[in-house]
Amino acid sequence: PIPIRGILVAVSFAFGLKLAGACGQELRRVGTIPNFAEVPKIANQGPFAYTRNGMYVAVLTLQASLAIGLDTAWLGLSSVVMMIYLDRIVVRAEEDFLTKELGVEYQKYCETVPRWLF
Repeated sequence: PIPIRGILVAVSFAFGLKLAGACGQELRRVGTIPNFAEVPKIANQGPFAYTRNGMYVAVLTLQASLAIGLDTAWLGLSSVVMMIYLDRIVVRAEEDFLTKELGVEYQKYCETVPRWLF
């Protein structure tokens, strides 16, 4: 029998690691780090051409893959809670900050790239 769960965990974990690395590379390319410091330019290439929150997608993917791999419901539930917290609190604060910092350029970016992947 094919260990479907093991394959799912390995593929999703590898995807999460690759995505996190690609996000870090893009942030370095534009000269910023993921914090509330001055933002010189929008990171809009690589993963950020498909989602405005690539780092969070990577972290949530890694967390969910660990929950599946370790077969722990509490870690799976914490992934859902974290997603809601990020979406409702953290990302909205970041969007307000980036709108103030980058103005129309960021608003146009928001119109063309989804907050998450959809």
